[in-house]
Amino acid sequence: MKLSEVESKDLPRVLVIDDELGPRESLRYLLGEEFKVDVSDRVEGGLEKISQITFDTIIMDIRLPSMNGIEGLAKIRKIDSEVSIIMLTGYGNLETAQEAIKLGANEYVTKPFDIHKMLEIVRKHAKESNLRRKRGYMLREVQKMNDILKGQLEERESMASWGKASARLVHDLSSPLTAILGYSSLLLHEVKNATDGTAVPLDNALAYAETLERNANYCRELAQSWKEVCKGNNGSEVFSIVDAVKKVKSDIFFDNENIIIEGDPSLNVSGSISELSRLFQNLIGNALDAKHGGNEGSNTVHVSIEPGTDEALVAIVDNGCGMSQETINKMQQGNFTTKGDKGTGLGFIICKRIVEAHSGTITVTSKEGLGTTIALSLRTWTAN
Repeated sequence: MKLSEVESKDLPRVLVIDDELGPRESLRYLLGEEFKVDVSDRVEGGLEKISQITFDTIIMDIRLPSMNGIEGLAKIRKIDSEVSIIMLTGYGNLETAQEAIKLGANEYVTKPFDIHKMLEIVRKHAKESNLRRKRGYMLREVQKMNDILKGQLEERESMASWGKASARLVHDLSSPLTAILGYSSLLLHEVKNATDGTAVPLDNALAYAETLERNANYCRELAQSWKEVCKGNNGSEVFSIVDAVKKVKSDIFFDNENIIIEGDPSLNVSGSISELSRLFQNLIGNALDAKHGGNEGSNTVHVSIEPGTDEALVAIVDNGCGMSQETINKMQQGNFTTKGDKGTGLGFIICKRIVEAHSGTITVTSKEGLGTTIALSLRTWTAN
């Protein structure tokens, strides 16, 4: 489904599948002012409609002739994984309705239903379905962009240097774009609740909007950095390295409490703040991903920043799964990832290029099962 199709619909679409004329027509009348309603008295007829039209919500009775609602639920989910499904049931079938939730239904309502409650339930699930479709569309587009660039790298060896630079840009854009997607969905949800008369804390909406602005600016900075690279220019600024890392934690990693940053904010470095932000985005992101056995866990990333003789000494330490020396060697050569299809194999190469462009050094020490330490040196700046 195209995003334009989601946004262009005048009214959300609802499909009612019920063999009883009374409830079916009651729902058509009840929902008709706010939704575009289709009806069917059989699952088979509903499946035919679903294969041709994208619905936001489906209301389906459990007890149906020929094919029951549970069987229909399984078939609908094979066609559309994002549509909201509300099951109708009599009081004697509550156990079956609860089983339907386990099999992919979003909610069940008992007959006879309260018309006001039913209207609120359909409104809620239509919105959630629409948000799921938009979020899924955006994530698929980001993945497509990544896949296209990876394919171009493999097919166009003669354009390897530009192809890798393009892939680096997409690689680094994925995190702020994911943040923008997540917070825009939250903001949209808050605003839609407000239009329904639900009280919405203004602080929440403002916080989401501010985060969206910061990540949008970060994307713009990355694009500007790309333009400067194409021109052969290297921008130089003086800024607090501690503040820059904290900004990455806030904007890209949603103030993840497992990221601990220590250092003197008055320690300044000279260089490109957008490039060094990319550096820490990659290194901290990899450290967070280094979970034992590839599973979700509570691994901690500790970033310490200390002054050296004429450089800032940065250590990024995680307590994740660690790496063998063979893995470290392959990582430093590039085009190697431990993340399967989710990785590009470019992360460390991006970091190495950025550090070298700032006349710095980067070293990796790690031991399997005991975590990894990335040590950086970046030139500091002092006023003459």
